[in-house]
Amino acid sequence: MKNVTMKQLMILERILLEINTKYKFQLEFSDAYNLYKFLKDIGSVTNYMFLLQDEFREQNDNIEDLKEYHNKLMNAEVDFNEESENIIYFINLIVKFLDKEELTELVNKLKFW
Repeated sequence: MKNVTMKQLMILERILLEINTKYKFQLEFSDAYNLYKFLKDIGSVTNYMFLLQDEFREQNDNIEDLKEYHNKLMNAEVDFNEESENIIYFINLIVKFLDKEELTELVNKLKFW
């Protein structure tokens, strides 16, 4: 599997956040803990991206430069292959376990993998 982009990681994070917000209390403890660990792992990467954007914004207030830098970050590849495969596997298991249509729709966004 190739490296994943920040945009792809943010899609994974959004799905995990949706599960965390609406369904974590329906999960077994071990699944809830894995959810927590995956959110923590992805969050460290996405938070760093936002920190970089903020620092760039502090040094450069040109809107076009900010948009260009944002796009550069969103398309940046991160070596998160093994983790993303584990997260996708986890998400698919949880979606089947919960059997929620709205989650199935979110998972369809993972087709890029």
